[in-house]
Amino acid sequence: DVELVLLSGMNLALLQGTAVEAQLNQLGGPEGGLVLSSEQECGGRLKADVRQKNLFSHSQFGDNNYPGHTDCEWLLTAEQGYGIELSFITFEVEEEADCGYDYIELYNGYDANSHRLGRFCGSGPREGIYSPGDAMLIRFHSDDTISKKGFHIRYTSTKFQESLHTRK
Repeated sequence: DVELVLLSGMNLALLQGTAVEAQLNQLGGPEGGLVLSSEQECGGRLKADVRQKNLFSHSQFGDNNYPGHTDCEWLLTAEQGYGIELSFITFEVEEEADCGYDYIELYNGYDANSHRLGRFCGSGPREGIYSPGDAMLIRFHSDDTISKKGFHIRYTSTKFQESLHTRK
């Protein structure tokens, strides 16, 4: 049971809110096996569930470094009442003190107006990242100079652990 959905050209549409959903609905949606391709395949809407899934910075991860001059957005969604957990298997992005050249940004929500969980570059976060909401936006930016290996993320949805926040 393999789920592969490649969406390209959607990062711009994601910024326009419902434009992505309307376009996906017209084309059959990701559950219908929609596959779009172009020179750069990145971004899209992905469903997190209890089974771990993989997300790569670019289609040729492992064979080539990520391409320059890239802007990608992935929107991970989970069922209501579930959070999203990321673990970084590989993370190699150009390092710079303010992460201004190449970086990944994570948001707890559906868009970049949501609470930012962090901006990472270099060797990235050492630990997993948890978003308590049912959506997480991942933005990846690369400039047009140095490129590195990229990233491999595993993501899953997890039930919010209320026992950690309940007094006994």
